[in-house]
Amino acid sequence: LSAVGPSLRDWLGFVFAVLGGFVMGTGILMMTLAATAFRSREPIAAFGAILGGAVSIGTMTAVNFAINSDFRWALLGLFALWAASLIAYWFEGAKA
Repeated sequence: LSAVGPSLRDWLGFVFAVLGGFVMGTGILMMTLAATAFRSREPIAAFGAILGGAVSIGTMTAVNFAINSDFRWALLGLFALWAASLIAYWFEGAKA
């Protein structure tokens, strides 16, 4: 890869870090939410949503900012949406 393009190897490292983070995060989220109902407000469901989102969308956003990607702001928007959903979940539970 170094012969083809010196920075290609580094770029692929970022791509696979994002992919690995997304796969891990999605798996954590799916397993956790499959094991319990999010609406029943089980603590493990909230933990899964927090950890899964942080690992998946958090990793994607951080790496896209690190490589100055054109998609970094769109991903930051998705990250903000994820964070807002967790805040809304917390407020809903605080009312009950």
